[in-house]
Amino acid sequence: MHWCLEWKRFEFLFGNYIQCENEHIACHSCCSSSSSKCKSCAPSASFKRCQILEKIIQSLGGSCKYLKYGPCSCPIEGCNYYGPLMQLSMHLSGQHRDSITCFRYNKLYSITLRYDERFCVLQEMSDGDIFLVDNVEHDIGNMVSVSRIGPYTFISPFSIELKIEAVKWVHWDQLSLRLSCKIESIRSRVGYQPSTRDFLLVPSGYFEGGEEFELLFRISRADV
Repeated sequence: MHWCLEWKRFEFLFGNYIQCENEHIACHSCCSSSSSKCKSCAPSASFKRCQILEKIIQSLGGSCKYLKYGPCSCPIEGCNYYGPLMQLSMHLSGQHRDSITCFRYNKLYSITLRYDERFCVLQEMSDGDIFLVDNVEHDIGNMVSVSRIGPYTFISPFSIELKIEAVKWVHWDQLSLRLSCKIESIRSRVGYQPSTRDFLLVPSGYFEGGEEFELLFRISRADV
């Protein structure tokens, strides 16, 4: 890392990697501890996720048997909790119970999102797995995608089905939007850029009838 403070720590090897606009690289822990300011160049440099470096490091060897104990950040806005994934799961259900939506694998659920609601946190009731529903505004509509909070897995066992159905929408009798894809894992929302490959696009015209939309989802796990 160009100015990484976590070189010898476990999370350096398995966390997300961030780079500033001048391509100086840091792990997400350093980015957080430095108030998202690059120590090598402009103090107010903007950051983005360095997925190329992540893939290179992920390809260097097999999975560590202790990977599941690696640290992750709490996804709730304003919470600075950072710790092992197993403890994060208990922290989330204990400290942020009113801020999460609980679900079970392989069952269909419904959540309501405001068009300007940045994200929603889901937690599986059996094993405590944590998922993040990102809702990003664009000129042509909202991009909705899903990721899992946790260590990277080379072949993801998690998949998502998203669906939106609306009757008498604008000029059409019925609107139906669907997405099925694998879910990637991330360790922190800091510097994370929602997927631009696997997402459900909700057209901007959808919100002419209100400021919310209902999202149906089903998350599956291969070994459940």
